[in-house]
Amino acid sequence: AIQRGDPGLFHRSRDAYKGCLALFTEDETPAEWAFVQKNLGSVLQAIAERADDKNALGEAADALRAALKVLRREDSPLEWTAVHNRLGETLYRLDFDSGETEMLKHAIGAYQSALQVYTRAETPMRWAEVMDNLAQVTQILGEQLKNAEALAKAAEACRAVLEVRTKSKTPVLWAATQNNLGSALFLLGKMTKNMD
Repeated sequence: AIQRGDPGLFHRSRDAYKGCLALFTEDETPAEWAFVQKNLGSVLQAIAERADDKNALGEAADALRAALKVLRREDSPLEWTAVHNRLGETLYRLDFDSGETEMLKHAIGAYQSALQVYTRAETPMRWAEVMDNLAQVTQILGEQLKNAEALAKAAEACRAVLEVRTKSKTPVLWAATQNNLGSALFLLGKMTKNMD
């Protein structure tokens, strides 16, 4: 679907995964069921992003949460972590529609869980991706709650990411993080009336 630019293939994937859930159950085949839920959540998120489909986004969050009922960090650390990161992204996008700060708080929790496995030392680029996501959500939460401490944490997270996402190695990602840092600092300066 991504390679061909064919959104219809995402829908076929969704239908196939839903068909799998008629065969795999949480009780009888928990691992298979969890991986299907994970993949279904990913496809639903892709559908939601391409079609601005709020229902698909909510279904994606439900499927990802279902996968986490079975997936354990000890057994499948990379899968567990990927689901947490994707769940954070999904909840972040759901907040745009609802304006509920609880969604953002849950997104932050999901990113913090992912950072238990993705470390700067062992997986620096994945760590930077999750940290950048965490910074964005923390910034939005700080803005919504009028909380300068959250905005300062968002800026700190961006600065840490920029130690991994350098201009010479990953210029586009570096620029995106610079943009996030600028936004966090602007909001922090405006809120605290600090011109620096």
